[in-house]
Amino acid sequence: MTEEKEPYKVKNDSELNWVLGKYKEHQIQCDEYEIQAEESRKAIEEKYNAELYEIEMRRLKLQAEEQKEMDYFKGLAEQYYLTLETKSPKKTINGSVRFSKKENVSYDDNLLSELKEKGFGKIHHS
Repeated sequence: MTEEKEPYKVKNDSELNWVLGKYKEHQIQCDEYEIQAEESRKAIEEKYNAELYEIEMRRLKLQAEEQKEMDYFKGLAEQYYLTLETKSPKKTINGSVRFSKKENVSYDDNLLSELKEKGFGKIHHS
């Protein structure tokens, strides 16, 4: 038969002091674990953010290079299209080119009034 132990009970001020000391030790250790975890989280976050930054910079660089190439080929298609006598859409397997009118320029009356108030003269249209 196994003997059941009675739960520990504080019987005097000296034991109370010991219990409170043990409590404090565990509290300090808990706080230390929290500090360690926060330092680890920060280190991981900094590394993660640095890696994300590198990925984003690489993406922007590569996309800028691709956009430059796209602009070049778009320019070639537009130059060819402008040589055609009829401006009907040209379709190919890889896309199409069509004539589009330039949008009419609209003026904001409030902006014009503000410019006049600031001393700018009449805007001349060519």
